[in-house]
Amino acid sequence: IALVRYDRTSDVSAYFSSIANVRIIWGGDATIQTIRQNAIPARSFDVCFADRYSIGAINPMAIMKAGDAEIKKLAEAFYNDTYLFDQNACSAPHTIFWLSDECLKEAKNRFWTAVHECVSAKYQLQAVMSVDKLTAFYRQAICMNIKEEQMPDNMVVRAELSELPKNIEDFRCTCGYFSEKTIQSLDEITPIVTIKYQTLGYYGFERKELVEFVRRNRFLGLDRVVPMGETTAFALTWDGYNLIDTFTRRPSVL
Repeated sequence: IALVRYDRTSDVSAYFSSIANVRIIWGGDATIQTIRQNAIPARSFDVCFADRYSIGAINPMAIMKAGDAEIKKLAEAFYNDTYLFDQNACSAPHTIFWLSDECLKEAKNRFWTAVHECVSAKYQLQAVMSVDKLTAFYRQAICMNIKEEQMPDNMVVRAELSELPKNIEDFRCTCGYFSEKTIQSLDEITPIVTIKYQTLGYYGFERKELVEFVRRNRFLGLDRVVPMGETTAFALTWDGYNLIDTFTRRPSVL
């Protein structure tokens, strides 16, 4: 592997593009459009990893059935999914969906209390992060009906949604800012899922239930459905691409 760094005004990207069999572009949508301005050979192709949006789903009954050690482990897994990269990773959940249940309020309190304890022990919150989260909440409140859920401080900021706008991904923030929505079933998520959606992190659901959910709804997005704690675990199938097959040319001899 050769790692090369150069100024963005350089013509090096044009040169590398001109000799590439496969060009992998990993960055934001604007970066991809910029790189694509450089021509590649006629038989070459691009594999692009663009801006994505990820979500989480939690079954409150599973939260209440879990022991204290399991909840602590879940909080640490959630921390790794989100705070470890300041929610900047494309796989980091931003909106959390909760199944409706009689124990919902108690389950939420148990989960977020554990998360807050984990974050307080590990995370260094900068002043600018606090301002960004406050600004994000005000911006979101202008555009939709939300309620701020009470937390001890703004290490964790939670915006409860009364309805689910189709452009919820436009209101993402980082460093511990989460929208929350109560749903009757996972199918209520379907209307908002576009090709920009990458990962669904879950807790308290059976694999068979999730497989049926994906098959039933035939999403253009949601390339990955993984347990919480594994959203950032890289695999050779990523963003829906089998990377080995995608990057391999197979000559045939009959």
